[in-house]
Amino acid sequence: MEWLEAEITTAPEGIEPLSGLLLECGVSNLQIKDDAEFKKFLIENPLSWDYVDDELLEKSSGEASVVFYLTADPAGFDSLALVEERLAWLKGEVAKSGEDYGALSLNVLKKDDILWVNEWKKYYKPFKAGGIVIRPEWEPYEKEPGELVLTLNPGHAFGTGLHQTTQLCLEQLKKNVFKDCRVLDIGCGSGILSIAALLLGASEVLACELDPAAAFIALDNASLNNIPARQMTVLSGNAITDQNLRQRILDSPKADIVVSNIVADAIIGLADLAWLCLKPGGIFISSGIISQRLDDVLEALNSAGFELVESCEKDDWRALAVRHA
Repeated sequence: MEWLEAEITTAPEGIEPLSGLLLECGVSNLQIKDDAEFKKFLIENPLSWDYVDDELLEKSSGEASVVFYLTADPAGFDSLALVEERLAWLKGEVAKSGEDYGALSLNVLKKDDILWVNEWKKYYKPFKAGGIVIRPEWEPYEKEPGELVLTLNPGHAFGTGLHQTTQLCLEQLKKNVFKDCRVLDIGCGSGILSIAALLLGASEVLACELDPAAAFIALDNASLNNIPARQMTVLSGNAITDQNLRQRILDSPKADIVVSNIVADAIIGLADLAWLCLKPGGIFISSGIISQRLDDVLEALNSAGFELVESCEKDDWRALAVRHA
């Protein structure tokens, strides 16, 4: 099996929150590198060796990093895109707080290797999720009568349909979307959930995404599915911290459904906005929640005024559907 090695540089203070974020993304095989701790160990344990090269001590940059490994296949690609998206969110939170977590830059061995970029596509085949067939753009598929087929080229954006959180959201959309409803998709990634909602009968989707490049990918995928431009609008920015973006969302007609497949802390931060954006009786679908954070998210949603409709799970991931009372 081929593997990707990824490393995120940070400051020593950023190790704990960064590790927590990666665990929330389902990445558990972490290796911590801390220059400061290593240098301290060398100085405080002189009896462990006869000689330490001065160059080794001077080499310490004071940086730290977290290394992790992913399989070089579509599932690993989706996890990598999820990490990139959540890392962008963390950078926004750090900028807001004024804390110093270092560069928070991601480097992936083989990510830019053209052979690998195309190699993973060989293993990404049409499959069914939430009652919808997800068809990679480069794969032929013979549509059966009555089937909904969503054509997708995820590029570097999160949302191939293979991740458990995406599948949980697709299942909830299948249950809750109705003809001509309006949907707000916060953190749309590849656009898979927005497009699924439109294929299921929604008349209009307003979506937003942190990464401007990913926003273009979402619009390209809408075009692949013959979605008219007037039916899907994609905005760029952080819906938690960007006041201009929040106001644009709030100035839009209220939604029947809000869907957000991100992380627990971001869902908690979005609870009040989701409440304000929904019509009475509307549904907020959220996922990207690991089981250990479920109670925290439920508490925030209850405090915002929502009532629980359904909680569902795949492996260690949870999704919630709550109603605007």
